[in-house]
Amino acid sequence: MKKMLATLLALLLALGAAAALAEDGYTKDETVYANLDASGAPRAVYVINAFDAETGASVTDYGDYKSVRPTTTGETLSATGGEVALSLPEGRYYYQGELNGAALPWAFDIAYLLDGAPVTAAELAGATGKLTLTIRVLRGDEAYKDFFDHYLCQISFLLNARKCRNVQSDSASLAVVGANINVSFTHMQGGESAYTLTADVEDFEMGGITITAVKMNVAGVATDKIAGLTAQFAPLAASASALKTAGATLTGGVAQITEGMGAFASGVPFVTAASANIKTGIGGIHEGLAALVASGEQLKPAAEALAASEDANVKALAAAWLAQHEALAQLATAAASVNTNYGAFDTGVAAIAPSAATLSSSFGTLQSGLTGYVGGVDMLADALAAIPGEVEKQAGALMQDMTGSGYAARSFTSDKNAVRSVTFSIRTDAIAKPAAAQPTGEANEPLTFFEKLLGLFGL
Repeated sequence: MKKMLATLLALLLALGAAAALAEDGYTKDETVYANLDASGAPRAVYVINAFDAETGASVTDYGDYKSVRPTTTGETLSATGGEVALSLPEGRYYYQGELNGAALPWAFDIAYLLDGAPVTAAELAGATGKLTLTIRVLRGDEAYKDFFDHYLCQISFLLNARKCRNVQSDSASLAVVGANINVSFTHMQGGESAYTLTADVEDFEMGGITITAVKMNVAGVATDKIAGLTAQFAPLAASASALKTAGATLTGGVAQITEGMGAFASGVPFVTAASANIKTGIGGIHEGLAALVASGEQLKPAAEALAASEDANVKALAAAWLAQHEALAQLATAAASVNTNYGAFDTGVAAIAPSAATLSSSFGTLQSGLTGYVGGVDMLADALAAIPGEVEKQAGALMQDMTGSGYAARSFTSDKNAVRSVTFSIRTDAIAKPAAAQPTGEANEPLTFFEKLLGLFGL
């Protein structure tokens, strides 16, 4: 298992080395390893400094190291005054440094309850009962606040499925992997949170908790999702624009009819000519309103779906459109009634003159209602046209906060260093019963560098 993990780690480092070299002829990547006790208190912090050089170079690296040693060559290194003098060969070069102090961007507080009572990790080893495990992720050393603000933490560990039953957590991803249950929490950057898990345990033991911290980067995926969201508004905005144009035409027609009614009502001599104009106009209004209502009915399902949106602006706009559509339907009903009644009106010219004032007033009401409706459609069309841009603007600002757009990687060991990337690999002690004494006198196969590195974290 160790050899497989060592090979995988070597492969990942080799893939990283394939990136373009920096302008000064080399790049540097830092991997920060930290050992915590089972309660989350840090004990030691190590940094593997990986250089990739185009050609051999003399480099000064910086950091407050307690000790340093190369891992790829046999020379002796020393840290003097916070400086490490290096002679880089062509290609990949590594050295390891143990830092003075154990400060991290995060503080981890890991607490255990057994049957509701606090216990230590040592007391929990081999115990049976109801386990409650809580991991609190808090802000750590302020000197490293930008890592806390821009890095995502993946917290994971394995539980023995035969000894841990009824494993439950509202915030964890749980996956059965063979005889184990893989527990994984994702802690977003910039915040403090607590993650809790409960289980019925028997003869309890648990491997160390692994915490990997990397700079969050989901901008590409998010951009595609935002583009898809804004595209959904295009058909509705286009339809609202068409309604706006049709509404303007209707308003002009109603204005002409109202003007004709005024002339008609002014005197009986003008009744015959005005009646013909009015009858034609009424028919046009009736047909236009009917067409608008039919068009609106096709859009109604989409507007009702948008009315259930969690976005307050979208929800308000959809509700406004639905209200305007209902008003238009009522106007269409009124227009149909006017169109029907006008036939009888036209047949009785003698009765037209006394009714002219009432009919003129009705057309004034119709014109007022249509003017209000068209004004509402104009506002809705303009607002819908502006939605995609506003969504992109607001989502862009949100994604900048989430992804840390514009954040440049900085060195964990010293601001004097230029780095390409910084990654954190943190591991707690395992919870285990005291191991039985091992037989002596057996020769062990020499460990590779990566196996030694993994051994620091119990892998």
